[in-house]
Amino acid sequence: MNYSTAVFLVNKHVRAIRAAYEINAKGEPCGNFEVFKTFDTTIKVGDLIVIPTTTRVKRTVVMVTETDVEVDFESTAQMEWVVDKVDAAEFAVTLEKEQQAISMIKAAELRKKREELAATILANMDPEATKMLELVASPDAPAVADESAPQ
Repeated sequence: MNYSTAVFLVNKHVRAIRAAYEINAKGEPCGNFEVFKTFDTTIKVGDLIVIPTTTRVKRTVVMVTETDVEVDFESTAQMEWVVDKVDAAEFAVTLEKEQQAISMIKAAELRKKREELAATILANMDPEATKMLELVASPDAPAVADESAPQ
C-alpha cells in the first residue's frame, strides 16, 4: 500500500490537486505534472501553490492544472502535501503601490533638478541675460522665484 495516499481513505475532505512545474511561452502549463494533497477548498485551476521539493530551500511554486482528481491508490509515487496557496492578488497590490511610489519619487527628482538648474542659472546670470529664459521655458513650466524678492 502507498501510505502517502492512505489519508484519502480515512478523510473525505482531502483533495487531490494536479499541478505543473512549468509553463510555456503562452502561459500554459507544460512539462512535469504531479498530484498533491490538500485540505484547502479554495484552490482552483490557475492558482499558484507552494509544494515541497528536494532542491534549494525545499520548496517551489507550481501552477494548478486540475482539482479534485482521482487518486491512483496503486501508484508507488509518493504524494506530497500542498504547503500553501500563493496570494497573487495581494502581491499585485504591492507591486502597484510600489509603482505609484516610484512615479512620485521620479516626479520629485525631476522637480528638484529643474529647481536646482534654475537657481544655478539665475545665480550666474546677469539681469539682462535672464530675458533669454523666456525663450527656453515652456508655457506650462512653473515660474522661477526671484530669491531677492521679499516673501
